[in-house]
This record gives sequence, C-alpha cells and structure tokens, in this order.
Amino acid sequence: MVIDRTNNIVFDFLTERRFSIRRKALCIVMLIGCSFGQVFLMFGEQVESLGYVAYILGGALALLYVLLLHFNITYLVPRFLLHNKYVEYFTLLLIVTVTVLLCVKSFTKYPIFCSYKAINSFNAVSLLDTLSSLIITAICVTSSLIPTLVRQWLIDTRNIGNLENRRLKSTIDEFKSHINTELLYDIIANASEQVKTAPDKASDMIVSLSELLRYELYDCKREKVILHSDIEFTRNYLSLVHQVSPSFIYSISVTGNTNLFVPPLQFLSFIQDIVRRQPEKLDIYYTIDSMAIELRCEVSRCNSSEIKFMRLELKKC
Repeated sequence: MVIDRTNNIVFDFLTERRFSIRRKALCIVMLIGCSFGQVFLMFGEQVESLGYVAYILGGALALLYVLLLHFNITYLVPRFLLHNKYVEYFTLLLIVTVTVLLCVKSFTKYPIFCSYKAINSFNAVSLLDTLSSLIITAICVTSSLIPTLVRQWLIDTRNIGNLENRRLKSTIDEFKSHINTELLYDIIANASEQVKTAPDKASDMIVSLSELLRYELYDCKREKVILHSDIEFTRNYLSLVHQVSPSFIYSISVTGNTNLFVPPLQFLSFIQDIVRRQPEKLDIYYTIDSMAIELRCEVSRCNSSEIKFMRLELKKC
C-alpha cells in the first residue's frame, strides 16, 4: 500500500517525531484554554468575586487534564490498546476519567460554591452537567490518540508490505527451486539451433516449455491440484529432457483414478533427482488406490538398473 505524504503538513504534524514537542505544546495550550473556559462557565458572574482563585482553579484543572492525557498515552495505550485489549483499555480509561471528574467536583467546585454561599444541591441539572463533562472529557482524551493510532497504522502498513515482499520473494525462490535452470538453458539453446533446420521441432519445444512454466507459475499457487494435471506436468518435463537429450528414453504408466486432489509437485524433486544422474531409460509407474499413490521408477543405465519407490499417503494430503 503506497501512502502519498508529499506536502501533507497535517499528516506530518500528526506522525513525525520532529513535531512531538509542538504537538504536546499545542495540546497543553488547548487544555489550558478549555480549563479556564470551564471555570468561567462554571461560576458565571461569580468569577469576578473569585479573583486570582479562578486562575489557580483553571491551572489546577489544566494540570489534572494534562496528567490524565499523559497517563493515557504513556501507560494505558501501550499496555492495553496497542495489544488489542480493548475492554480493559476502555474500562480503565472510564475509571480514570470519572476519578478525575470527581476530583474536580470534590476539591474545587463544591468548596468554592460553599465558600461563596452558592446553591449546591444535587438535582437533574447537576447530573446532566456531570454526564456532559464526562462525555466531553472522554472525547478530548480519545482525540489525543490520533497521532498514536496514525503512527501505529503506518507501522502496521509497513509491516504488511514487508510481509508481502517476503511472501513474494519466498514464492519466487520456491519457483526457482522447481525449475532446473540447466535444463531451461539447454532447451532455449537447442530451440535456437533448431529454428533454422527444424522449426516444427523448435516450436514443439517452446510450446512444451510454456506449458511447463504455466503450470509452475499458476497451478502450483493452489493448495491442491488434480493428480492428472500433475502427471501431465511430469510428462512434459520428461518430454523436454528427451528433446534435449534424444538418447534418453522414458515411459509413464498410470493405474487407478487420477481425478484426485493432491498438493502440487509432490513427485517432481524425486524424479528430478533421478534425471540429474542421466539414466538411459526411465520407466515410471503410478499406482493409485483409495489409501495412497505409489510411484515406482525403473532406472536403467549401461551396466546397471535399479528400482526406486515413493509413496504419498492420501490421508495426509
């Protein structure tokens, strides 16, 4: 995922570390303004009679809100929110926010009201005022998470991109391991020589090579393929080996139902290992039953012959 950050001042201000001090300063200034505004709204016309006490009270409220935000960003977010513990995070955040509001009510508002003979009774209006203060404070606290969440989103996006690149590299490496590069070069060299003298033969080689590569590039990405397709891939592979080395003779015999789903290229490494030893003749026998697929290879050389077996349990597929 590509993120365009060109000339995006707001985005840089929210995410770049070099703006950290400015972000904190702006947040503190906004909290001070909100705190003094809350004091003036709380006492109304009685603010003038409070004198410097109103400013002390506003500073105390601002300090409480700064401590609340600091506790949220430095403790609650790293330990709970970023570890996907959402219930614990919001529960603790609610408890801390309510505690701060109770401190505001208990140690500032009510004593001041009592000192100046103001009416201090609990009613529906005071309850709504408390709820509105709780909601506004919660919104302010959660809004402070924007830089943290955006930064975490960028980190997650970068990690996802790295994982995609690793997966692609792993797929390419796996594909390269399946291809016999020496055989590929030999086929291309042989086809280029046959173009002038035997173009039909060169065309058949290129078609067989394209089918081989198509199977490895596309069909092998699936978790399972039909056994018939896998056998045809082996046949194309051995056909190309025969076209490069005409002295090599092969045959494939199949007994049983090939309309089964199996993981791709299960027998390729086994057959490639035999072909690399340059046998004169290779006879392959597939025996398929309800329990397993048995591969028997009869390998013939000048003065020797051997039989190799490979068995694939279907219940493990």
